[in-house]
Amino acid sequence: MRFLAVLTLILAIAAGSVSAAAPATITVVIKQPVQRVTIKLVPDYALVLTFDRPIAAVGIGDDSLVATAVRETDLVMKALRPSGRTNLLVWAGDVRTVWEIVVNRSERTADIIQVITQTPTAPPPAPTPPPQESSVRPPAGPPPFQPVPDGTTVSSPSRAYRVTPAPEQR
Repeated sequence: MRFLAVLTLILAIAAGSVSAAAPATITVVIKQPVQRVTIKLVPDYALVLTFDRPIAAVGIGDDSLVATAVRETDLVMKALRPSGRTNLLVWAGDVRTVWEIVVNRSERTADIIQVITQTPTAPPPAPTPPPQESSVRPPAGPPPFQPVPDGTTVSSPSRAYRVTPAPEQR
């Protein structure tokens, strides 16, 4: 009889350590299209969903299974019965998230789930600098011209020039 009591005590301690072994915090990134995320709750433990924007509304399928409370960006949940399943919908800003809640006595997801609903946007490209003016400016007056063979007349806005070919050198 004493052996049975010790075995029961060991099993009770082991079951308690399984549910206590959940990580303190995990992060969930919500992507589009929305996917259902499973959360495991254990009676006598609370779980907090912490969103990156304020929570607008919450809908739960079976409110006799899980109690919820909202405070700005946090949704606190606590199992009310030892086992069961339900769904949870949370609207954070303009993003809807879908969750499946499983209440059991042996496994829990975490104490805090950080929920990322906003995809990081790449920073805008750096503005291109305006083109710089050249420090070399053409001289004032008539524009420069190239000698044109055959005595062609080249004109500028103010004058006409006659270009005479250079004599051939021997």
